[in-house]
Amino acid sequence: MRFLAFLALGEATAKVTVLEQELGKVQKVIGKSKKAQDVQQLVRENDSLQMKLRSQEDDFRLQNQTLLEELSKVGIFFIMVLALWESVRRFPVR
Repeated sequence: MRFLAFLALGEATAKVTVLEQELGKVQKVIGKSKKAQDVQQLVRENDSLQMKLRSQEDDFRLQNQTLLEELSKVGIFFIMVLALWESVRRFPVR
């Protein structure tokens, strides 16, 4: 009877050792999986931020172009006013 109990204890100990090793392997896989998920999340966030940045850059380019066009119109208007002023100054109305 003692021998059978000792034998069963040995088998149980061997099974526990194998299960602990498998548990360690599974925990490593889970850890790697979590790291991979973290990396995937960071990649998604990075892609999202890059899209937002591109959108803001496009908006800035459009605003900049619009401002330059308006500035050009103001410059032309200013030149026209100066020319008119010069003609009034040279030939005053009496």
